[in-house]
Amino acid sequence: MPTLDDLVCNITHGNELAELLKVTSLITWDEALMTHKFCFEVLNKTLNDIMEISDDSDIVFEGKVVVYSGNFR
Repeated sequence: MPTLDDLVCNITHGNELAELLKVTSLITWDEALMTHKFCFEVLNKTLNDIMEISDDSDIVFEGKVVVYSGNFR
């Protein structure tokens, strides 16, 4: 089973995607029910890294609004 330390997004400081994530205020995640929990944790870890916040921060997703969607039955 993978651990959170092993999982990373391939987004480096200063590239266009990192700069876009810095100014983003809303993230829409489609098919969230089909996604493994590690994906959410990795996104949080990646945002911590991009925004240069320590990993022990209590703010989830760096205060960005995340809308989860999918087929809720």
